[in-house]
Amino acid sequence: MSLDARSARLNTELGMVIDSPELEAMLRKLGTEEVIGTAYHLRLAPDAETTERVETGTDGTTNFYTSDPGDSFWMRLKRSLLSPFVDDEAL
Repeated sequence: MSLDARSARLNTELGMVIDSPELEAMLRKLGTEEVIGTAYHLRLAPDAETTERVETGTDGTTNFYTSDPGDSFWMRLKRSLLSPFVDDEAL
């Protein structure tokens, strides 16, 4: 679920936040990364103005992203070009 007012009002997606290391461990045991998908959590970046996506790999490495890990350059470009045409009320 996108975390903005428009998505909260108009989308039919559902987002859940569960803070449970035990549940995470159980879910990881159920399948591989390909079955479960890539999971990451959001945190406030050190600049205290932007968010970071923090992803822990199956090998224990931690990766930090400033945009969604699955986003391509073209998708980010498309959003930046179309954003001036989106009504502020929808944001």
